[in-house]
Amino acid sequence: MFKIKEKLNSIGFRMDSAQFRLLSFLIPFLAFFLMYLSRLIYPFGNGTVLVLDLNAQYIYFFEALRDALIGEGSLIYSFERALSGEFLGIFAYYLASPLSLLVALFPKENIQEAMLLIIIAKCGLSGLTANIYLTKTRKLSEVGALIFSSCYALSAYGIIYASNTMWLDCMYLLPLIMLGIEKLIRERRYLLYTISLAVALLSSFYIGYMLCIFAVIYFFAYYFYCTPEERGEEIEYNHFIKSGLRFALFSIISAALASPLIFPMLYSLKFGKDSFSSPSFAFNVKTEFLDIFTKLLPASYDTVRPEGMPFIYCSVLCVILAAIYFIVPTISTRKKASLGTVAAILAISFCGSTIDLVWHGLQFPNWLNFRYSFIFTFVMVVIAADAFAKIKDVKPSVITATVIIFILLCAIIQKLDYEWLNEFAVIWAGVGCAIAALIGLRAAIKNPVSGSVVLLCITLIELLGNGIAGIYMMDDDVGYSRHSYYSDFAEKYKNDAAYMKENDPSLYRSENIDMRKVNDNYTIGLNGVSGSTSTLNKSVISFLATMGYSSRSHHSNYSNPNPVGDSLLGIKYVLSDGVKQADPLYELIYTDPDDSTVIYENPYALPLAYTVHSDYAGFEDADYDNPFDVMNAMCGSMLESEGNIKLFTRNSYEIKAENAERTSNSSRKTYKRVKSNQSARLNFVITAETDGVIYAFFPITNGYRKKTNIKYNDIEVKDYFLSDKQGILCLGEHKKGDIVHLSMSIEDDTLMINNTNYFYTLDEELFKQTMETLSAGAAELDVKHTETNFSGKVTVADGRNILMLTMPYDENINVIANGEKCDVIRVGGIFAGVKLPDGEYEFEVKYVSKELNFGLLTALFGLVLLLIYIVAEQKLKAKAAVAVTPDNGGAEESADNASESESEENS
Repeated sequence: MFKIKEKLNSIGFRMDSAQFRLLSFLIPFLAFFLMYLSRLIYPFGNGTVLVLDLNAQYIYFFEALRDALIGEGSLIYSFERALSGEFLGIFAYYLASPLSLLVALFPKENIQEAMLLIIIAKCGLSGLTANIYLTKTRKLSEVGALIFSSCYALSAYGIIYASNTMWLDCMYLLPLIMLGIEKLIRERRYLLYTISLAVALLSSFYIGYMLCIFAVIYFFAYYFYCTPEERGEEIEYNHFIKSGLRFALFSIISAALASPLIFPMLYSLKFGKDSFSSPSFAFNVKTEFLDIFTKLLPASYDTVRPEGMPFIYCSVLCVILAAIYFIVPTISTRKKASLGTVAAILAISFCGSTIDLVWHGLQFPNWLNFRYSFIFTFVMVVIAADAFAKIKDVKPSVITATVIIFILLCAIIQKLDYEWLNEFAVIWAGVGCAIAALIGLRAAIKNPVSGSVVLLCITLIELLGNGIAGIYMMDDDVGYSRHSYYSDFAEKYKNDAAYMKENDPSLYRSENIDMRKVNDNYTIGLNGVSGSTSTLNKSVISFLATMGYSSRSHHSNYSNPNPVGDSLLGIKYVLSDGVKQADPLYELIYTDPDDSTVIYENPYALPLAYTVHSDYAGFEDADYDNPFDVMNAMCGSMLESEGNIKLFTRNSYEIKAENAERTSNSSRKTYKRVKSNQSARLNFVITAETDGVIYAFFPITNGYRKKTNIKYNDIEVKDYFLSDKQGILCLGEHKKGDIVHLSMSIEDDTLMINNTNYFYTLDEELFKQTMETLSAGAAELDVKHTETNFSGKVTVADGRNILMLTMPYDENINVIANGEKCDVIRVGGIFAGVKLPDGEYEFEVKYVSKELNFGLLTALFGLVLLLIYIVAEQKLKAKAAVAVTPDNGGAEESADNASESESEENS
């Protein structure tokens, strides 16, 4: 072991171990900040950390978390997600990191700065925990440990996957889990493993699951590479079996301690995430072995899209030392085989689709592949650190030969001409870094003090350069947002939100047609139908799509209002930027003098609870191919009308194809471009058959999606079938005989649309009568309410014996009417409701998470089990001490030994 600290002290540069540990945190913390600073992050410019899902989802969930922490929201249930729903699953999936609590320290307008601090703090913690692991398990100097802990903390995974900040917690917990497993086997000490794994499962159930798989692999690998003496077999009979039982027991206790979030998370998955995709278990090659080498080079960013490869770069130095590791003569073959096998298992997982599928919880990831690749990175860093600790045992010629082989591999990669590979940034930079690493290693052999410091500086420069390049390449690939894009939007609607809250503090839904992202409601504070989350509610997404809202995959979007759907769902207010118009039937009630934003009121909106006919409990919308017929049928079923209520009636139209010819079958219309070098479009000519508002909707056949733009009334909807705009379009209010034009471009060679009617006119008088009839059974909700509790009064009469809540059905919804708990049923295939006899009722709706309560009991059981084990172990140790103590002198000696053991434990 190099005595660097002592030599630095001798020349007047004094640092103790605690200060080196602090450096292991500060170096990656500051380096990560510098990477973002290179993009002129706010307040130095208009840059931000927001990209991908961090920009579209997570930032909004952190807004909700901040509201809950300061007492303005709930972690249990939220009306701000699409149609409302449980929120604990979102919290467990995205927000459960202890560092997430930092958002409460920032004002609302600085939420982006809170995200920056959380990300770089997690990067710093990754350096700290890696440093702790390396200094406790490897014979490294303090500077040597700094080199490799920085390589891990500033690896490509941490830089690129920072956009999924909840995954970074397991990155800094991995070294502690590995250290815990080693202590469990060698010293029978279990607290570190138990607590670190429990925190991992609490912080990120998804990545924590991957760590559980790795923990099993590493337990066997580490047990194998330890000698019998290192394992302590001479003092414990059947050591392997007992170690395995201890490992299993404390793994179970860890899961039990994390169960207050695991159980709600599993419950959340039942709403549709677990059936989101139907993965194939057929074996396919995802990544070739030579591809893996390319990803070990600096600036080796390819893409985060579905075709992307693993991000495993952690410095050229680590690649060279990892190769040298297997030829260091003083490292045991047993150890080489064990760690080599672990690395090989992970590398093979990158290559085989079936194994990769298991790592991802039997669901193929949507973008950002190989989410467990940080484990491979740390194993590689550990292997490299092992080799560096024995670098004096390696001949300089071997190091030189390894670097030459590395350079030759770079030449092969260059010849293969990968499309995504920047030759200068990857190949030539990789060669330069290899030569620099060679110089640094040779210097470290000759002079451990100065050489190691030089090697640290060289490596940090390389890591910083790779990080900056990675962030800029990711920006080119998917684009970082601008700071003002988020902050200005939040500021824009601040007055509108305050106006609604002050003038109408009751419980209702509202929406915004000036969308930034589909989760905007969390920022503005609206209870709406828009939302996007991986913990999706599949039935809600499907229902909103049948109602004509843009809704598919894992998100829904209120892009265009329609008065029938809005009224049935209780959307009372609609916000706009003053340019985009709400439905003609809505009333303008407020204009913000600062931003010219406006609020429209829907005077026909029903409350979130009203009575419907018993027939609606079994309503199915599967027989209708467009939202207009669905809403006609819904209203008819709610009011027990004979047949559907014809709120919407079909309007005839003509299609005039421009540079296109039709080829179709009975269910679809297919149009093919005639001249490939000219624009092609379909021109729809609609003649208003009655007075009223005309609406359009173009359904998608069997998931078929083509690029097309729609234009009407000087309004253009781009990528109607591809984007968040595939919903009902309002073509305006027209008189009988008016001619309305709508054009649909054919951007590809062909365009396919359903062979059905696309245009409907709303009967305004019938609509008003229907809403008035439904309003007769509307509940009078109390103004005072919370996210998990509201109450009101309702009169049940006229055969409408179901009190329907326009909240998605959930087993945790409880309804108490006139003091008696009611059986909650599913209504209309989607909503919650209760059956009540005719009469007047005072009712209360409560949301209680049974999974959270059960999880708390399970965690208590796990804690009690852990305490029982600790107490029993102490008693056994005390008995053993008494058994070997024949007299007082022996007792004193035992006490001294116990004291010494305790001192070692504390150290």
